[in-house]
Amino acid sequence: MAVRAAVAGASGYAGGELLRLLLAHPEVEIGALTGNSNAGQKLGALQPHLLPLAGRVLQETTPKSSPDTTSSSSRCRTGSPPRSPSSSARTSSSSTWAPTSG
Repeated sequence: MAVRAAVAGASGYAGGELLRLLLAHPEVEIGALTGNSNAGQKLGALQPHLLPLAGRVLQETTPKSSPDTTSSSSRCRTGSPPRSPSSSARTSSSSTWAPTSG
């Protein structure tokens, strides 16, 4: 049974690497692809190495961006880590990020 994956941030470096890995996986079907600032562009213009997905148009990254997003059994979001209230107290010189519990 194939797993359907939606990738938010597909136009960035991490999104491109994730898509490259997912394309090689025999049990993954790629669903919605989003890229907020690049919405409306073809993925091939931004990620030319992803030939099988070159014609796919990026959607806006919103919770209701497409029917594919709500029906996906797996969702992958790339980009900056989520900000928590305690993260604003960190200094800008901090170069590491670790998720907080809770």
